[in-house]
Amino acid sequence: NDQVLSFVSDLMVKKVARSMVTGDESPLKIIFTGGGEPTYEFEKFCNLVVSIEELGERNDIPIYLDITTNGAYPKERMDFICRHFNSIMISYDGLPEVQDANRPSPHYQSTSKIVEESIKFVVGKGVPLIVRTTISPNDISRMKEMADFLFTRFGTGFTWSIFPMTPKGRAVQFKVDKDSMPDFFSEFQK
Repeated sequence: NDQVLSFVSDLMVKKVARSMVTGDESPLKIIFTGGGEPTYEFEKFCNLVVSIEELGERNDIPIYLDITTNGAYPKERMDFICRHFNSIMISYDGLPEVQDANRPSPHYQSTSKIVEESIKFVVGKGVPLIVRTTISPNDISRMKEMADFLFTRFGTGFTWSIFPMTPKGRAVQFKVDKDSMPDFFSEFQK
């Protein structure tokens, strides 16, 4: 946490200097994303978030916090995130059976129900939410079904972001190649 706070302090100095030159008064945007689930060590995560907010308050620098998360945790944790983050992105692969196949828990258990509860919770709190779906070659033909499911289940209080799978990380098992891309775009247009 100390290294991150030092880095954020450096960003604040640069933000103040740029604001003095340009007059830009926009918040310092900090995004928690990439390299695994940012909330994995939840107590450390909470302490870091609160410390960043306090650092911003002490230096009169508005902070905008954004997070990309798997959303696979109880309401108490989602409540903390909703209270401290300006926008949230939750990864959910469109349909329960697709979510469970693509994004099981570390113990290979279903995640669809708990992630759906997190999505409902965030929508209910009114925090800007993006539901991010990664489309595998196996599921390209199900995009419309996914859209119907998501907007029926959660309403319209979120943005649906869809991306074709790229052959990196866990996705290499799907044998994604450039030939699957035209199918993605033609299905997307439906």
